[in-house]
Amino acid sequence: MQQANSRSQGLAYPLQGVIFVLLSIFLILSLVSYSSIDPSWNNSSPENHMTQNWGGLVGSWISDALLQSLGLVAYLLSLGILALGLYRLREEKFDSEKKSKKNLANLKLPAALILSCLCVAGLLSLPDWKIYTHLSAGGFIGYLLAHFGQLAFSSIGSAFIFIGGLWVAAVLVDERAGRLPSLRMPEF
Repeated sequence: MQQANSRSQGLAYPLQGVIFVLLSIFLILSLVSYSSIDPSWNNSSPENHMTQNWGGLVGSWISDALLQSLGLVAYLLSLGILALGLYRLREEKFDSEKKSKKNLANLKLPAALILSCLCVAGLLSLPDWKIYTHLSAGGFIGYLLAHFGQLAFSSIGSAFIFIGGLWVAAVLVDERAGRLPSLRMPEF
């Protein structure tokens, strides 16, 4: 019974890895081929309109939703999902003693990805940059984060908080990012 459980546990990571890699490739292709004239959440097209998006109608809707909500960070999210998939494909089997530590460690990478996406979206929305003429560079979520951050902390304070959030995300990925190098005084 335990052997069957460990075998299914060993199969779960490669399966998750393949799903994440395929999902990220689909997202990247859909985002790269985004067209504002394709049917989406806020645009209807004539019945005879051929969807230009390489992900088809589903890719058109998903890319529009991601670009509306996250802006350019949607590309970062896609690359993060790809990295997570590749990480899952490389991960080795683990025994039951390491399982609880491994479960907590498995949450660090997705948490770092989400935190970094939110912080980059906020940073991109601090200046008034636009993509595709009507979208904020940080998307709707970045716009909200930057707007409320500016109200509460000013632009400089918001930038400081977003950069701090990126540092926290880096520490979640690799604890060495939180350590300062040791400086030695020269001996005379």
